[in-house]
Amino acid sequence: ETKESKKESVALNIALWVLSGSIFSIVWRYNIIKRANDYRENKIKLYHWIISVFVFPYSGVLMYQTAKDVVAQCEAKGIKCSKALPVLSLVFGLLGLGLIPYIIQTIKLNKLESLESE
Repeated sequence: ETKESKKESVALNIALWVLSGSIFSIVWRYNIIKRANDYRENKIKLYHWIISVFVFPYSGVLMYQTAKDVVAQCEAKGIKCSKALPVLSLVFGLLGLGLIPYIIQTIKLNKLESLESE
């Protein structure tokens, strides 16, 4: 009984970890897209975000697009930002490691927004 309950517990913990991480990632991606749209002429439509939820590699493409916009705005405002961010976002997004570009893009968007509020 103890071995079976431990196996069930481990399986449940893994399932909850994956589920919560997926939901967090989906919401975070939407937030970044929404915030990056403030700096875009051609806004990223809601259906692109929905496609990225169901077609996994497409999230990397969206992160690439938003990273390009973030880098362009950072350069325009004089904020230091690596030109490799879009490519990094694409590669990490395609590999399912979107957390790294999400963090970088969120930090840069926060800096842009704080400059605008001053």
